[in-house]
Amino acid sequence: MTKKTFEIAILLVIAIGTGFSEIPRSMNYQAKLTNDAGVALAGDHSITFRLYDALSGGNLQTEETQTITVTNGLFDATLDFSTSPRDTLSWDKPYWLELEIAGEVLTPREPITAVGYAFRAVYADTAEFAIGGGGSDGDWEVTGSDMYSLPAGNVGIGTSSPDASAKLHIESTSSGMLIPRMTEIERDAISSPANALLIYNTTSGCLQIYNSTETFWENVYCYDDCSPRITSHPIYQTICDGGNTAFSVIATGLGLTYQWQVDEGSGFADITAAGTDPVYANWTTSSLNVNSVDAANDGYLYRCVVSGDCEPPATSNSAELTVLEAPSAPVATAATDVEAESFTANWESVAGALYYQLDISTASDFSSYVSGYENLNVGDATSYSAGGLSVDNTYYFRVSVVTACGTSIESNIITAYTSTCPLFLEVGDVYGGGVVVYTSYPSPCGYLIISPDEICDTALIWGCMGSEVGGTSSSIGTGAANTSAIVSACHQPGIPAMLCEVYSGGGFTDWFLPSRSELSVIADADTSILYPALRSIGGEGLKFSYYWSSTEGGDPANEAYNHHMWMDLGYYNLKTSPNRLIRAVRSF
Repeated sequence: MTKKTFEIAILLVIAIGTGFSEIPRSMNYQAKLTNDAGVALAGDHSITFRLYDALSGGNLQTEETQTITVTNGLFDATLDFSTSPRDTLSWDKPYWLELEIAGEVLTPREPITAVGYAFRAVYADTAEFAIGGGGSDGDWEVTGSDMYSLPAGNVGIGTSSPDASAKLHIESTSSGMLIPRMTEIERDAISSPANALLIYNTTSGCLQIYNSTETFWENVYCYDDCSPRITSHPIYQTICDGGNTAFSVIATGLGLTYQWQVDEGSGFADITAAGTDPVYANWTTSSLNVNSVDAANDGYLYRCVVSGDCEPPATSNSAELTVLEAPSAPVATAATDVEAESFTANWESVAGALYYQLDISTASDFSSYVSGYENLNVGDATSYSAGGLSVDNTYYFRVSVVTACGTSIESNIITAYTSTCPLFLEVGDVYGGGVVVYTSYPSPCGYLIISPDEICDTALIWGCMGSEVGGTSSSIGTGAANTSAIVSACHQPGIPAMLCEVYSGGGFTDWFLPSRSELSVIADADTSILYPALRSIGGEGLKFSYYWSSTEGGDPANEAYNHHMWMDLGYYNLKTSPNRLIRAVRSF
């Protein structure tokens, strides 16, 4: 059955009798009836009240049934024991009250005891209804003069939906909350007051809270109290060497004056002059200016003493000044992993580094820079693999660091020499950001490198339909020049030549769209050697599809060469032909 909760508090007893000491013959119940969701019920409900002389079994002494009107869950009922045969009950022994609501008998029965002119009910509970106020559901318990709630819920007064963040939520538009009021003597008689205990001290007229750490009562607010009270304390400041900052307080009271103090390591003292390193200003106002801070000021403490027309003065919490020094230059160390077109630049870490900047030049005075290597942000690591360099050449690199306090000067300069052309590279060798696909290329070292994978997952048109770029050759060794010409003449975004030019696989930035003949030598490469090598670096072989070249032809304004890598067939097709892929190459 669905459980419903019937919470009851028996508050009043109306005495009917002739003598002052006569036992009262009626009881008044005030109770609240809710369903299992905690929603107050309403309407008329039939309730039967039975009185027994035992907790279970026993003899029925009397019973009566009443139709009770419930409004917003609340009702009251009066049990009359003054008429026959109930007027003959002897109240010198215990009785138990049993209730039946809507046909459901509540168990166990409630013990009822005569105490002076009061009757007290403890609990009754079944699967269908429950009467609480110390009931078997454990919502409220009464022990001696204490009453408490065991469940971890929230209590609402004037609201049926107490806020989840409040153990006690009170709502009213006509009355307030009155906390305990006592004299200072009574307050001091409290045994072991809890931390944050609140009382109103009628002796001093102050709302007070107990601070168990300092073992004294603090004033929250006092009537007719004009003494200073700090409501906002200064906060810690972190600043760079040579910078400016400020500490502030907010206070209440009458006739306020301010005096800032500093502790340089030997105790607090009043600030009375501007001084130097740092330079002070406004040390008798609510905001102290600390200017031209020096690294030696790191760790200084500041606080403010606020005085007013009323005693005593108030002293703020202290706040520490942290001074960060300007970053020193990193120390560059020897290059490692030196190859024909690349090397790894290295340097030592600097505390507080946000990122480092790398310069690479072929001039020892850095009058010029290698393209892309001027103040290059290389993150917060202490090494960087620099690619796209020339074979057998001399390079210089240096590093600077950026911290919260600015950019350092450049580091010492390190010289690095790229090596000569690697000997005996063959098709299928992993090198230079990809895999060697051709070994007789007209470049300094004679190698053509293919990228590990397509550089775009979607098929692309060649671009610039109806517009001839001009000068795009089909020969081996012309792909890079073709790519530059296409990008310069055709500004259509996302075309194959542009995607190849901006590709930076392996840290190299000299990739290009292969020419017609370069596509042909790729198609002629031994796939049993090339494809496993591509897969070894996370790539894959060429797909069963046509690939664009950088060569116009046929009708140059409208056609460009494309080659099917598996069928080894090539044609000049419209530049708008769909389903074509691209693979970037580079040479060295």
